[in-house]
Amino acid sequence: MNNGGHSTTGLLAGVATTMALAPPAGVEPTVPLLLTGGLVAAGAALLPDIDHEGSTITRSGGALTALLAGGIQSASRFAYRATRTRHDLPGDGAHRYLTHTPVAALTVGLVVGLAQQLTHWVIVGVLLLCLTASVRSLSYALPRGVRRVTLAHRRLWSAGYAIVLTVALVHTGATEGMGWPLGAVVAVGMLVHVAGDAVTEFGVPLAWPVRLRCPSRACRRATRSRRRRRCPGRRWHRLHLLPRRLRFRSGSQVEKVVQAVSLLGTGGLLLAVGLTG
Repeated sequence: MNNGGHSTTGLLAGVATTMALAPPAGVEPTVPLLLTGGLVAAGAALLPDIDHEGSTITRSGGALTALLAGGIQSASRFAYRATRTRHDLPGDGAHRYLTHTPVAALTVGLVVGLAQQLTHWVIVGVLLLCLTASVRSLSYALPRGVRRVTLAHRRLWSAGYAIVLTVALVHTGATEGMGWPLGAVVAVGMLVHVAGDAVTEFGVPLAWPVRLRCPSRACRRATRSRRRRRCPGRRWHRLHLLPRRLRFRSGSQVEKVVQAVSLLGTGGLLLAVGLTG
């Protein structure tokens, strides 16, 4: 998926997740709280692409996010080289590898959930990072005329909007209800990205670090005959969530429909909470 598809599906998933986790967290699911969770998840849905130097999330924070992206790309390459088997397809180990696994999403969510208990500034930092990326990405889902007026698709303007939104959300107390659900919202946003890429033609390594059985008939025959070393399987094999006929390309018309449905679903949830609240 493109960044517009990732951010809109993340927005919907974030609102739904915040709505579900608000009662267990002991807070009322208000519209500002749900909007906060939605925007965080929309930005978190772009986080897996920090393994690519030209992505929205990498360029959103200038030199800071570029430096972070470089470190994550190095970690991804190291993980690929350390865990790949001889039957994994050759690759650079950077884009659509480590950060595009469910393990990475759950780990980042757990770290954020634990870190926010140490200081409230973790929430502020996550808001700034995610909102800067989500504002810029979501702007591309708006009509072109609106985008020209707001200029939210430009990096400096999106950063300015993110700062204003963060200050407003913190000042109004909308972030007080996040707490530990913040980690879950970040994890859900990243998982939505992984799932979004898994329904396209490219696929992602969903099973890592589990070794999958090699589909090669030659490997199976050799394993049964024990004439050769046992097939090592593949850890970085790219899997899909849809049959081949239903997969689509990034930027296709199907993705635009997904964006529209996600925005309508988000608006419907916020409207329902606003009317019942």
